[in-house]
Amino acid sequence: MRKFIFILIFFFSSCKFYKLKHTNIELIIQDAGSYRYDFKKEIYTVFSIDKSPIEIKFELSNEEKKGINEKYYELHLNKLPAKVSIEGDCMISPAFFTTLYIKRDSSMQEIQIESGCRDYNLFNRGKAERINNFLKYIYKIVKVKPEIKNSPKSNIHYM
Repeated sequence: MRKFIFILIFFFSSCKFYKLKHTNIELIIQDAGSYRYDFKKEIYTVFSIDKSPIEIKFELSNEEKKGINEKYYELHLNKLPAKVSIEGDCMISPAFFTTLYIKRDSSMQEIQIESGCRDYNLFNRGKAERINNFLKYIYKIVKVKPEIKNSPKSNIHYM
């Protein structure tokens, strides 16, 4: 009986810890100098050389928000340092970077990864794959939304 009670206490304390550890994230993704996705405000911004930025409202369902949040923790991106910058081993010039700004609780995280390159050194390959998988997951959700899919394209290509 004592073992059973101990196991129950351990199980419920683990569940509480899990919930505390996996708090909701606030996320902004900056695609080079061309596009920005603000998931808290649900605003997609298109930047252009010759025009003012265009802000487009989009909506995420609770299920989509939950999925993004869970994917972040599932890929252990919360374990990465507060500031991460990953350059690829491609010789593409100019290099374009995608930056993720993530706020959870009282901490901020800035993750920058070279986009357009899928060749990373051995030290960064695992981190890069996790970050790229997270971005793919998010883009599958947002890029099919009509308001984003039908939005104007950026004419910024070398920032």
